[in-house]
Amino acid sequence: MTRWLLRSPDHTLYHLGPYIDFTSAQNGGADVFLVSRDGNELFALTVHSWTGMGVDSGYSGVVFPATRSERALRRSVAAMAELLAANSHLQFRCVQSAQAPAYEDAGRVTLLQRLIEGEGLVLEPVYGRLSAYEHMPDPGAIPTGQGRHPEAVSLDTDWLTADAVREYDPDTRNQIRQAVRHGLTVEYICTADPLARAAAYARFQPLHEESWKRTGLLAKTPEYWLSLSETIAAGGGEDLVVLALADDGEPLAGVICHVYQGRAIYWSGCSSAKGLSARANPLCLHGAIAACRQVGASKFEIGRFRAGETSPKVRAIDDYKSQFGGELVRITAFATAPGLALRARTARANAAFEARRRLAVEIARARARAGGRPSPA
Repeated sequence: MTRWLLRSPDHTLYHLGPYIDFTSAQNGGADVFLVSRDGNELFALTVHSWTGMGVDSGYSGVVFPATRSERALRRSVAAMAELLAANSHLQFRCVQSAQAPAYEDAGRVTLLQRLIEGEGLVLEPVYGRLSAYEHMPDPGAIPTGQGRHPEAVSLDTDWLTADAVREYDPDTRNQIRQAVRHGLTVEYICTADPLARAAAYARFQPLHEESWKRTGLLAKTPEYWLSLSETIAAGGGEDLVVLALADDGEPLAGVICHVYQGRAIYWSGCSSAKGLSARANPLCLHGAIAACRQVGASKFEIGRFRAGETSPKVRAIDDYKSQFGGELVRITAFATAPGLALRARTARANAAFEARRRLAVEIARARARAGGRPSPA
């Protein structure tokens, strides 16, 4: 299976054994299914979460054969649609990643999307933003130095605020230069040494906890990050911890990136309240893009978004990332319609939730009428 996956341009390190094992431990189950007919491999379906309500591919999606033949790909897509239809009691959500080499071949991506729609599966309007590094020199030409820690590499701040920012929006360029004028610097850690990686994540963790608490999310544990880092390395990738530091060395913002086969992805970012006011966030993301280039990446996936997104918060994040330039690509993403059984289970779950909500409202009103005292009911 691994040999077949590695041949396909649709694969990423999130399809391979180490990451599947990591996700399985996190979600309680994950796998990759290589589907064949009469001895001919047709496609691989990734499962990153599997519940009674449906199957989700996470950040991986479906892997198709390493071919541009329309006839061969048509057979694979038709077989996939047949399998999904035979399991209509589950809802399947499949989303690919623009980190896959397949997204260098727009013709093949478009052909697959046309074939998927031809089978009655509705593509979702999901787009990825890719930086091709036209605004940055070859990796060896990026000036670096020794960071504050033995395994850390520092990025030259004069270079970071010169030509390296010319493709960004003016406001972003100004914020990056303001951060440097405030004395901020950027360094990154990319090493196979587990002790050095642990030290880097120990500096990242307080920022992560403060940032996620500020946005109402439950922070990941230090063990989670170290396990993920080991997983990326075991899959043949590189894990970068990028930090924006105050002049006294205090970390103010952090970004995690994964690099695999020359393509990088922005995985997570965070900052302290002090870092927000010091403009550490844009400097750190800019530094992360440059750091991935310095270790050999030729493309950087800044993020993805859904056209027509209704959440103001998510739209604000998308608008922020758009200031860093890059080209848009249409991501292959689709979901099957839920079957009757799944719709019934969903309706029951929604009704139970609404009943609990109404009960809570009635209790609150009764307490208010009683002057704050619990009502006999």
